[in-house]
Amino acid sequence: MEDLIRRWQEPWGAIRDLPPAERTADGLRAKLGLPGRVYELLVFDEGDRVRRLAAEVASASVATWLTVFTTRPDSAEVAMKEGGLPPAPYRERFMSIALADHPDAAAPAPYELAVVRNGRVIRAELRLPNGEVAAYGHAAVNGPDAAVHDVRTLDEHQRRGIGRVVMAALAQHAVAAGAKTAYLTASAEGERLYLALGWTNVFALLVGKGGLPVE
Repeated sequence: MEDLIRRWQEPWGAIRDLPPAERTADGLRAKLGLPGRVYELLVFDEGDRVRRLAAEVASASVATWLTVFTTRPDSAEVAMKEGGLPPAPYRERFMSIALADHPDAAAPAPYELAVVRNGRVIRAELRLPNGEVAAYGHAAVNGPDAAVHDVRTLDEHQRRGIGRVVMAALAQHAVAAGAKTAYLTASAEGERLYLALGWTNVFALLVGKGGLPVE
């Protein structure tokens, strides 16, 4: 399971221009360098590691997140609380899809699709003729794996199907770059779109935030 997390994290980190995550005995340790998120531990829920790591993160000297990938979120939440690190009230989803199964979608008028590649990172945008960006998203490819991240439709353009167009463009360009499978993390709201596009839930994600933020 740790390998599956790594296959998502490496291209996800490329989108955010992060250094490669460090492998540890428990999972991955990523350095984000943000004031409220200097480090992040990414681990699969196994054995007593969640309770133990929750205690470590709760007492960390710098702002650290613990992200737990789990198929048993209720018991993982109990373990985090017992370790002194209650998870955030939201639960995200870790999802995947075989890119060959991803549906296509065409941009409806008057929107125009623009796709830009910068190394491994792909950015897709839906724009109005005046250049206004209505929706966008990012993907990055690492060998046969791709991560999708930061997909957004601006409020005034929602419910017009353009989020599907962004996702389809990212999938197509990831395939062209050699990817076979894609991964993403989704909020409850985003999950509805991704399920409709054929993505599958793999894990629930619980996030606990500890340590002291950087001044």
